[in-house]
Amino acid sequence: MADSSGRLDTVTVALLDSVDLGRAFTPVTDGERLLFRNLLDNLVRLDCEARPRPGLAESWAVDRKHNAWELTLRSDASFLGGGREDAEHAASIFHSTPYIDGLTSEPLGFDSAAAIDSRRLRVYMSGPITDSIPRFLADPSLIANDGLASQPGPGEQHWFISPPGERPVIDMLSPLLRDPRDALDQEVDLVLARDPALVDYVSGRTEFATFPLPWSRTYVLIEPADGQSLEPMVGGASVRRSLAGDAVRAAARVAEPPYWWTNHGACQSGAARQSAVSGTNLVYPRDDEVARGLAQRIVALAPAGSALRARGLAPADFELAIRRGTERAYVVSVPRQSLAPCRDGAFLPIGARVVPLIDTRAFAIVRKGVPPLLVEWDGTLRIVNR
Repeated sequence: MADSSGRLDTVTVALLDSVDLGRAFTPVTDGERLLFRNLLDNLVRLDCEARPRPGLAESWAVDRKHNAWELTLRSDASFLGGGREDAEHAASIFHSTPYIDGLTSEPLGFDSAAAIDSRRLRVYMSGPITDSIPRFLADPSLIANDGLASQPGPGEQHWFISPPGERPVIDMLSPLLRDPRDALDQEVDLVLARDPALVDYVSGRTEFATFPLPWSRTYVLIEPADGQSLEPMVGGASVRRSLAGDAVRAAARVAEPPYWWTNHGACQSGAARQSAVSGTNLVYPRDDEVARGLAQRIVALAPAGSALRARGLAPADFELAIRRGTERAYVVSVPRQSLAPCRDGAFLPIGARVVPLIDTRAFAIVRKGVPPLLVEWDGTLRIVNR
């Protein structure tokens, strides 16, 4: 419902996929990234041009020894449970169990953190600070979380975000169990769509604005080091254009550098082990329609008698399969931007070849009256409520 100024009192956001609250620190889907980015907060945010913006912290500076960042929290900083965020709680972000795992703290470059007083904290780094911006603080793993615990039940679930004394209330709805076109015709005010057909559905309707978000996901072909390479088959310019143009139902282009995983061989890859290739499958996450389309097209291009076949796996089974590294190849999406390349590439089998295929992006479909939207460093939207 809108007031006289045209601003909506409640903004209903439809998440087109399900949400796993256990992935708050490592969101995988568009819906998870959108929910957690708006429900929780980082100390520092980065916009789409990597410029720093205040999050829970209103200011930051390098300390005089150049080995720590000193941050001052906003006076109104709060966390999910509704209480005031203080420096002691903010410091706990850096030494809680989910973070000190060798896959987060080391690649992000911090050692520890401690409160100075109720509103100030110091984050100690593992080496001298040479950057003018604490970009690592915008990483999704470094969110302030106090109270996000229970998993959603069956059916459509609602998460309400209502800052004290402010409006509008944001109603996050997930998973959307209806046709998104029907939802847009009714109560939904914001949707992230990767299917061009949904974008076409609202084109020309004056109550909506539609705009493209940055290219945010890169689909790659991952091949274990000791397997026969498929890269010559998919590396040609015409084939890659075909993969981007008509193999998938998504806004896509041929993948473009730079690629953050190029120097992954320099990372410690203790999370993955090298195994002999024994399978003939081209494996992909079965709930990812873009990955399915790419895998099926690559199999169709394979020479007769290759025995290559596309096989979709459930998320947990896919994760296990790629860590084993025994299948012929894998198709999966990875973030186009990374603040911690060694961590984000830790799932790769040792020595694996990573062949970029296509980049994809989403479109935001927004009803008039929605508050301003901030596009962040990885293409995720944040609704600006203050």
